[in-house]
Amino acid sequence: MLLLSVIKWIGIGSKYLKTPTYAQCFGGQAVDDGFIKSQDTSLASDVLKATVRKVTDLMVKAVWSCVLRMEVIMRKKLKTGQIGELVELDRVCGGIGDDVAALIKRPTDGHRLLSTNDVRVIQAKVLFDKGLGGELSFDAYLATIPEVPETLFADDPNLPLLRLVDPRLGIVKTCKLFGIKFEELGYSDTDAVSFDARHEIPNTPFWVRAHDGRKNHNRKPCVCRDECKDKLYAMTAMVAIMVWVQDPSIIKENEHVLDCPGSVRRAGRGDCAYLNVWDGGVELLLLRSAVHADPDCGSGGFRRE
Repeated sequence: MLLLSVIKWIGIGSKYLKTPTYAQCFGGQAVDDGFIKSQDTSLASDVLKATVRKVTDLMVKAVWSCVLRMEVIMRKKLKTGQIGELVELDRVCGGIGDDVAALIKRPTDGHRLLSTNDVRVIQAKVLFDKGLGGELSFDAYLATIPEVPETLFADDPNLPLLRLVDPRLGIVKTCKLFGIKFEELGYSDTDAVSFDARHEIPNTPFWVRAHDGRKNHNRKPCVCRDECKDKLYAMTAMVAIMVWVQDPSIIKENEHVLDCPGSVRRAGRGDCAYLNVWDGGVELLLLRSAVHADPDCGSGGFRRE
């Protein structure tokens, strides 16, 4: 709207400019009806470009303001590098474009549904706001999420955390969306593998009941893993980050590290994954020795149907 108003004001696309002041700027000559005709198209072009650049700066500032307000909703800080990307997108593409427009709109998509107590809607919205679902609308993304199995609805004091897991993007992309360091630490999607066939998870959304591992402080991850039988599984890396994103307080710096012995490092299967807070940032690493106990570390577990 701002750009359109300024365009109309300065008469872009018109041969005429409305005041003698502009006539002087553009090298034009006044005419009897109070309008002036531009004679120097090169100078006019330069002035128009400068004007549009100033207007674009105002647009970028407005977008930043919107994105920062969106940030409060999404609980994720807009980094300096991301702001730079907005400026570059504006410079190269001649405008902010659909990408930023979609980003700004995303947290409000499906907002009408948030008055519901439906855990499926609530948790899917958290994942959607983080970027899962790509270019889908929230309704379209929600349509891909299964209903909660009846067997998982009932409260379980041993597994108090009912959580939605959407593994479709893989570990690297999901960690990026969630603000978890993983690829930055030198890992790729192929580095974290299942401990065994039993701990392989599907590549479609599913529900789990989990615990955060605090009850397993000072216990060896390998022992905790061996205790998981039947429908109880040792925590895996993907399930851990999905459990965490719904409630980041489950891990805390210098207090609790979530061990994930269901996922191990391909290059060294004696090491398992763990989710940790370090210097205020969340990291997923594959260096936890599965045969050593630690007073601040505990292995999580989950049940799925």
